[in-house]
Formats: sequence, structure tokens, C-alpha cells
Amino acid sequence: MIYNARFVKENFGDRHKVKSRESFLKTWTFRNNGDNEWPLDSVFIQTNGDNLEASTQLVNGPVRPGDE
Repeated sequence: MIYNARFVKENFGDRHKVKSRESFLKTWTFRNNGDNEWPLDSVFIQTNGDNLEASTQLVNGPVRPGDE
């Protein structure tokens, strides 16, 4: 099965200033841009970019095609 996601938005941009040792929560919104529903046990993982040591996020699904 092939799943497809498209980035929609983030809660603040890459140039947002964060003080040293300050905790923050960055969120990204994705759209199911494919033809298949994402099952409940789907997981988003980081594959490139800065290592923010982010936790693995389970999809709160199922997510139907076109849903965010």
C-alpha cells in the first residue's frame, strides 16, 4: 500500500528565535494527499533536516484522503 502526505503548515517558521535551553513545541500539519486512508497505527518519522530530537508521533487516525 502506498501512502502520500503533503505539508500544509507549521505553527512557527524556521527563523523563529528560541533562546538557548528554552523548551518549545513545534507542530507541522500534513494532508493525506493520496487515495488510501492512513491506518490508526501510522507513524510520521523525521528523514532529513536538523535533528530536533523530536518524538515519534502516531497518527490520530484513521485519516481519510483529503483530511489533515
